[in-house]
Amino acid sequence: VPEPRTPIPLPESYELNGKSLTNDPVLSATPQTPALTLEMKDEPMEKVLAEMARQTGHEIKWSGFGSNPKNVSISAKNAPLWAVLASLCEQGGWGFAVYSQPGHPIGVPGAFSHPIRGYLVNGPVLLAWAGLVESSEFDFTKSPPASIKVTRMKLELMMDPNSNVEVQEPVLNPDFTFILTDGRTVTLKADKEMQDGRGGRAWQFHPREELSGKTATLETALTVWAPTHSAGGRVAWKQGQSIQAEGVNVALTSIQEPDAEKLVRGSFTIGYEKSLLEADQKELAELQAKIQGEQRQATPEEINRSNVLQGGGRVLCLTAVELVGMDDSRIKGNVNSSMGSPWTGYNYNVTFPVSEGFRPKELSVTWSAGNQPVLLNFRLENIPLTRD
Repeated sequence: VPEPRTPIPLPESYELNGKSLTNDPVLSATPQTPALTLEMKDEPMEKVLAEMARQTGHEIKWSGFGSNPKNVSISAKNAPLWAVLASLCEQGGWGFAVYSQPGHPIGVPGAFSHPIRGYLVNGPVLLAWAGLVESSEFDFTKSPPASIKVTRMKLELMMDPNSNVEVQEPVLNPDFTFILTDGRTVTLKADKEMQDGRGGRAWQFHPREELSGKTATLETALTVWAPTHSAGGRVAWKQGQSIQAEGVNVALTSIQEPDAEKLVRGSFTIGYEKSLLEADQKELAELQAKIQGEQRQATPEEINRSNVLQGGGRVLCLTAVELVGMDDSRIKGNVNSSMGSPWTGYNYNVTFPVSEGFRPKELSVTWSAGNQPVLLNFRLENIPLTRD
């Protein structure tokens, strides 16, 4: 498994298969998986995925049935992982499954995924159309419940695990506008919406009579939160030491001095200050009382602010960790995280390989934070409404 790498901001523009594309400028400043540069023609899928894994630090594996998927071609310069992966899957008629925890690779096509039939990438965010898919459900009107086959149209939203971008919770079911080939527009809400445990979404639609024709263009707007600025600080290398900067706490919970293997180990937590979160909750309560009052005198800005606070409204992403020596030398280490949130805090274990005589002085930590809602407009052209 490739060693994890520090997420880096993506460039605002990139090239993919001869096309020049752009990212949202706010999201391109969000820490993400390193960009990919590839020039591979008629190569085995496993070879391409191995090179992508080498460049990004993600574990990416062919997990489909059979060991010889057809060859693929890709030309990319400074492109997001999602854009390259979706392009490959679209070529081969595959889908993919994404997991952010170590030991769970990005699987292509994934045992339960559906082929990508159209997609759009905006920095760390991918919106993918799978078209018509069939699944098994239970008809509870019968006794005992009967298993039935249901055909729906499926749309999936995925996000780079390193980006810490989150979907805005109050807007759980946006409008989806289908522009048909005859120029007519049909606006629908999904019949079914699912969260996938990694911050993404999946929406399913029943095929409708008004969605006529073989293809259509799909438009929708989704609001996400993204880290919008960076900060950092140094914590003295002593158990129980902590710092606070821009409303964020970093605390060393345990340390170990260099051992026989010349390794220095430590654990630390990072999360928002309790007083800051309490202030958010107080502001939310005041706004909700005003919005729900009889006179409804809240401004559009106050309503938007309430929506942001209602879902938590804050993101926090660790971007760099270094051990600083008494001589001010710096050492990068291997960082492992446990589950957490910006509100409860994240726990990290870190290991640094040191040289003979190295004496730790401080832990240097850098993070990205923010609570800015970013509206993303997606337009997927010529998506298939029927099966081939």
